[in-house]
Amino acid sequence: MVLEPEGGATPSHALARVSIQGTARALDRDDPGYGMAHNAYAARFPDMAGLFQLGDFRLFAIEPQAVRVVLGFAQAASLEPATLAAALV
Repeated sequence: MVLEPEGGATPSHALARVSIQGTARALDRDDPGYGMAHNAYAARFPDMAGLFQLGDFRLFAIEPQAVRVVLGFAQAASLEPATLAAALV
């Protein structure tokens, strides 16, 4: 689940959020998608680059099976995984 940041006057149950159910798989360093995932993670969390030096730090890819979007109180919809993918491009 990814949730709009809390704070301000909006009640927690009215915050925008997306829930993704899917199958997770570990990305090995020789996986074709590893480089892209590594770069995305490092760009989003530059202070965490040292994690990649740890022997037990792993990246995972999630293949979405179901997506549920809530844009606020009483504003919800289910999306096809392809619709989510198109929105993230």
